[in-house]
Amino acid sequence: MRRILIVGSSGAGKSTLARAVARRLDLGFLRYIWRYPGRSRPRVLAAVAADAPELPVVRLRSRRQVRRWLDALPSR
Repeated sequence: MRRILIVGSSGAGKSTLARAVARRLDLGFLRYIWRYPGRSRPRVLAAVAADAPELPVVRLRSRRQVRRWLDALPSR
């Protein structure tokens, strides 16, 4: 893989980030990301449930869900 597309505003460090990602991105990492939902997520959730059953697990799947969750947190 030779091309990485990073989108953002001017001066935000896109080209620096793209070079850093390109250096670290390999097939093994892409496989991990692709397989995470089916392989790793169940193990992570099981480990959390076993070690800290009182810890709530919050899965946020969209920016809207993140905003709503953050808005619902008590202010400091």
